[in-house]
Amino acid sequence: MPQLAFDPLVGMTAPTSAELRDLVAANWEAAFNPGDGSPTIDTEAATPAGQLVDSETMILAQINAELLYLFSQLNPRLAEGVWQDAIGYIYFLTRKIAEPTTVQVTCTGLQGTAIPIGAQVESDDGYRYECTVATEIPPEGSALVNFQCIEAGPIECRANTINKIITVIPGWDTVSNAAPGVTGRDRESQVDFENRRFESVAKNSHGAVASLQGALWDLEGVVDCRVLENPGDVAFTGEEPEAHGIPIPGHSVAICIYGGSDEKIAETIYLKKDAGCGTYGNTTVIHQTNNTDYINAVYKYDIWRPTVVPVGIRVIINKTPLTPDGVDTKIKKAVVADFNGQDPNSGNIRVGLASTVYASRFSVAVVKTAGVQDLVEIKIQLAHNTGTALNPVWEFDNDSWDTSIVLDGKTEPTIIEDDVIVDIRE
Repeated sequence: MPQLAFDPLVGMTAPTSAELRDLVAANWEAAFNPGDGSPTIDTEAATPAGQLVDSETMILAQINAELLYLFSQLNPRLAEGVWQDAIGYIYFLTRKIAEPTTVQVTCTGLQGTAIPIGAQVESDDGYRYECTVATEIPPEGSALVNFQCIEAGPIECRANTINKIITVIPGWDTVSNAAPGVTGRDRESQVDFENRRFESVAKNSHGAVASLQGALWDLEGVVDCRVLENPGDVAFTGEEPEAHGIPIPGHSVAICIYGGSDEKIAETIYLKKDAGCGTYGNTTVIHQTNNTDYINAVYKYDIWRPTVVPVGIRVIINKTPLTPDGVDTKIKKAVVADFNGQDPNSGNIRVGLASTVYASRFSVAVVKTAGVQDLVEIKIQLAHNTGTALNPVWEFDNDSWDTSIVLDGKTEPTIIEDDVIVDIRE
């Protein structure tokens, strides 16, 4: 009987179903051979004996397939479920639980009004969001504050839907969200967990960009992170490819990070960044040492908190007799899942900071997940702001669809089903 074998080039291999059937049939023919010259048993597929041979072959093939699957789970790139969790434990990692949707809310009111962590607002669809960073309204009368949904999971938060204050604070007058929120997720997917494991390999080192980024990725609540570096003497203008749109001073890093607490981020920078390396960003985080052997010190680091910008996807398909019912809804859900790194068929990680996004990456989700038979094209677009920096108005331009977009380190991309346009041609 053919058995599993190890090939150094490809790993474990199993005999084909045809090889298994030939051997099973030979065993049956040998067992029922009368040995007196009479005809042996007929094991052709159409005969009763042949049906039994096929059944035994199927059982053996299924056992081999299950064994091959178990062997494949030793590979970190292929492992999933509890097998992936076990590999994660080797790196002191555990799979992140479901993450809530986060959204930037414009809070207006009297100068000096304090909005504490935990203060709640509510969206039109009844979901409540709580403040994650204590904020004081500046002289301008409004501040952009991070909130997160109190329920974890992929809950969409559309633009201009958060208008109600739940936690009444004197001096806090109104709330609004000009941009949609960054949609949360269910438990960390196989692809995202493997990507974080890969990033975490460097976190035990010190001083390197990879070690800083790997440690930051592992913080609770961090949705997206990219550490950019300028190791030279001359400041970047932002046009350099490695600057990703951020003018980084010499011998400095720009830590672009969405989500996570300021305190934990500051502590991680203190533990991982080498002395003499500067930081650059639009937000200052503070870490205070707490040691008994020497005088405590206060360390201030600048990080870049990106602006959330909507992304639009346009999908054009031809309708065929095999086009499934409700295909437009299926396409929207598949594209959003792929965008957030949650589509099991595409295997793509979440679209994130400082990256080039090709529209073609969504083709697997459209064809395999949504079941589209005749895909014509997929185009992508980054929304543009027709308002102000403080009160943005995000819009899409019918003439700006392209095959790819470039995201800088200042831009946190987000998408909702309403921004996936499906054109079905008869």
